Amino acid sequence: MMSRALARTLNVKLIPLSGAEIMYKGYEGAIAAIKEVFNRARENKPSIILLDELDSIASKRNKNASESSRIVNQILTEMDGIRSLKQVVVIGTTNRMSVIDSALLRPGRFDKIIEMPLPNESERLDILEKYLGKEVCGRVGCAQIAKMTDGYTGADLTAIAREAKMVVLKEIIKGNKERKLTFDDMMWALGKIKPSYKEKKRMKIKKGEQA
Repeated sequence: MMSRALARTLNVKLIPLSGAEIMYKGYEGAIAAIKEVFNRARENKPSIILLDELDSIASKRNKNASESSRIVNQILTEMDGIRSLKQVVVIGTTNRMSVIDSALLRPGRFDKIIEMPLPNESERLDILEKYLGKEVCGRVGCAQIAKMTDGYTGADLTAIAREAKMVVLKEIIKGNKERKLTFDDMMWALGKIKPSYKEKKRMKIKKGEQA
């Protein structure tokens, strides 16, 4: 979301590439996909390349993983090789910083590390209000839900609101046209949706360990 917002603000093209998805193509296919994305970025500069789930394609190299090393080497070649990346910004996302190959974190590569923490209480309320609307949120007690959802991600909160709305929609379909979203619906959804990151996992990520 930050990458999309940055691209809109700068009015430049965003070129995303999911590391997890391209690995289904095999190592040769992954290398070809990386080449293609960087070529597209150069042809459409100024542009932003988003390498999502970077850990899946750029984990630490070792002697027993020559194929995965080739992928890391290809990224390094594209980032600081002969062909210039002028007017191209490369952003990588991961929740496993500890497994990223150290060569990618040197100056001139991914040398700016920005932590995206979990939303605090006011931010959680803001997320719910954006999904449900301020008027509805005020009526169903989103402020109370925000207090109860420490450790929930933005996606978790959206899932809570979506599940609650589905309960209402099902009753409307059954004929209860006057049915509206209630605090009880939100609480039911909260009981169903658990936080993505358990406390132990959150602490590991904070310390830079493998989660």
